[in-house]
Order: sequence, then C-alpha cells, then structure tokens
Amino acid sequence: GVQLKVDTFATLTYLSNELVADAAVGAADVIFGEIARAFASNEDNMLANGDGTVSYFNRAGLIQAFKNASSAGDLTTNTAYFGGVHVATATSHASWNVITLADMAAVVGRVPAYADNANTKWMCSKAFFGAVMQRLAWAAGGATAAETMGGIAPRFLGYPVVFNQHMARVPAASVPLAYLGDFTKASALGDKGEYTIAQSSDVAFVSNQLAIRGTSRTDIVVHDVGNYSATAASRVAGPVVMLLAAAS
Repeated sequence: GVQLKVDTFATLTYLSNELVADAAVGAADVIFGEIARAFASNEDNMLANGDGTVSYFNRAGLIQAFKNASSAGDLTTNTAYFGGVHVATATSHASWNVITLADMAAVVGRVPAYADNANTKWMCSKAFFGAVMQRLAWAAGGATAAETMGGIAPRFLGYPVVFNQHMARVPAASVPLAYLGDFTKASALGDKGEYTIAQSSDVAFVSNQLAIRGTSRTDIVVHDVGNYSATAASRVAGPVVMLLAAAS
C-alpha cells in the first residue's frame, strides 16, 4: 500500500572555462562531489523535516508523520499518547546537559522487538551526538588511553549512529532530538537510477562558462510511526521511535 512517485531534482552550476583549464585539481570533479552531497543532504532534510509543503517538495517526513498520527496534528498536545515518543528531561529545551542515560534508555525500550535488528540505528545531528551521547559515554568511566586519543566510534547503547545535519543542532523546545529504529520498516526511499551529470559549453557561451547539471529522480514516503491513543494499552510504537525535547 505504499506508493512512491519519483520527481526529478536538479542542480545547475557554472564554472569559468579558465578555472576548468587552470585548476591543479579537476574543478569539474569537485563539483560532481558537491552535487552528490547536495542530493544526499536534500534527502536527509525531506526525511527529517518534510511537512508536505512545497518547501520540502511536497514530501512529508518523520516529524510530519508523527504529527499526522496525533488527533491534534502536533507534537505537544497530550504527548504521552504517542506510542513511539519519549519526552526528554523537563529542561531539555534549554540545555542538553540535563538529558540523562535514563532518557536514552527509555527510547531504546520503546523500539518494538521486530524493529530491533541489524538495521536498527540512531539518527541525530553530530552536535547532539557530541553533547549528549559522547558526554554520557565519557561520564560512564572506564575509557582507555586509546579511546581518549582516538575518540568514540559513532555508536550508542549498542546501536550505530548516523548523522543528519538537518536535525536539531542547538537546544529548542518540542523538537525531535534523535530517532532510533529500523528506518527501512518505517519509510521507503526510491532512487530511480543513479545521479546523472551533464555539461554544456553552449548554455553560458557568451560568459565563457561551462554549465554542469546534475539530476536525481527520488521519492521518500514515511508510512509507519506507530499510533496515538488516550488508552495506554492501545498505544503502539512504530519501527522508528522519537526522543522529543520538552516543551518550554
């Protein structure tokens, strides 16, 4: 019952022909990498923040899926009614330093057994990982010299951490701080073929520039984040659960 409708996303970049000719490193190769990064960043943004409007290319991401599950259409009305939402410590909207290991463990506890598998991951910003996950890991003690020098791998409470820089990077009220679960069971990502790159020396001929166009045919649909119920026994968490900052 999940339908993907791919749209074409595109970038257009101009390079001076002098730069193309004189650059020690292939300038076009650098642009190709930036195009791929831009498409990946756009997908991250739609997944995390898509609200179904044109600002997100009419895609509804995780946050909107949770809001749609609510009878009030938001994350702040009777938040306890969500099956898959844990609200962090009361002052988490002002400081991440108050978020505790118990908060993070409560998120783990909400993930259904069927969604706890090799695909299960945390998703958060790198800032949240450093300020909360790494802080809690260091505070637990027992770090070796090698860990202190080399840092802690992006894992927390047994699960890998993937970074989405379109998620919260500073404390704010009632915003998703992290997700945990099997994203392949909660959402569908469709990429129709690989990124395509084309270039033309004719488009900007009069300004002596090379035009480089990148295209990607993509769709993202979030289809299962659990339910919202006034009856505790009826609440069901979906395959991805949310850590939500407290309201101000």
